[in-house]
Amino acid sequence: MKSRLLPLLLILLLNSCATLFNGKEYRLHLTSEQSNSTVKIYDTVYHLPAKVMVKRSKENLPIVLESDGKEKKLELRAEPSRKFIFGNLPFIYLWPISYGVDFTNQNRFYYGQNINLDINDTTSVLKKGFLRVATNRADKYFNEPYPGKKGQVNFIIGVPLVNEIRDNNKYWNRRTEAYGGVKVGFDYFYSDRKFLNLDAQTIFPYGIMPLGEYFDSYTRTSSSYISLTDNFAYKRFTFGYGLQYSMNQLKDVQVVSNAPDITTFYRNYAFGATVNSYFRILDGLHIGVVYRPDIYLVSPETKFNYGHVISGEIIWKLRLKK
Repeated sequence: MKSRLLPLLLILLLNSCATLFNGKEYRLHLTSEQSNSTVKIYDTVYHLPAKVMVKRSKENLPIVLESDGKEKKLELRAEPSRKFIFGNLPFIYLWPISYGVDFTNQNRFYYGQNINLDINDTTSVLKKGFLRVATNRADKYFNEPYPGKKGQVNFIIGVPLVNEIRDNNKYWNRRTEAYGGVKVGFDYFYSDRKFLNLDAQTIFPYGIMPLGEYFDSYTRTSSSYISLTDNFAYKRFTFGYGLQYSMNQLKDVQVVSNAPDITTFYRNYAFGATVNSYFRILDGLHIGVVYRPDIYLVSPETKFNYGHVISGEIIWKLRLKK
């Protein structure tokens, strides 16, 4: 019976990461914004910077910070550790057991790893665990204001990576795809958060390697346009709307055995609207989606006719005038 229980016990322990790898104590690194500061933990006073062995607990850790004749009582918030949250993830089928074992003790908690204290901080409970730090970083990232200023001019270069082209008429009543292209343009900020955009784009009629098109039937589609949009920025996002003039073309080749290929070529010109949304990943790097509906054909015939291009793009904005 013991020989059967032993492997089960080992599985439970090895799959309970916080229990196995987090000791009951760990080393906490403390620093201070002010020089000649001290901190009192467990009735022991440490001159900062210092590395202090603290006990893991679900309870907050009370400390007393002293600097320049001032004294401030603080608490370090107990939070789940990385090993508790991520250490058990690979063992998905044993989650109820592994997390259950970790929940039976307090080794899953910690107060952070490197904490910088400030006697002038008005916060009394410090949340320095990695979840809180990651959340704060994410909050700072997504809420960062868009880097725009009235009078600023940006040069834009980009690539429409994936494109859907559709037109509803007797020549081209189908949906086709095209991959790749080039886009250039300019932004002009008429306020800190609003800007006009003038750009031109060409979508290539095929990808980098049009494999097999000389052996099988194939369809090439491409689209070019120029647009003027009004845009506004919100944190890391931009949204825009405006007008566009486009040229769309299709070449369809049907390969017939023992006979000449049947080739159909169609091109139209149209006015329409455009709507876009971009997300700023880095300082100048953006990804976004552009929806460009054609509304009124001007060639080869004049009439109201719906067609559209939807593009997934990546663009880079370079500031020419700040």
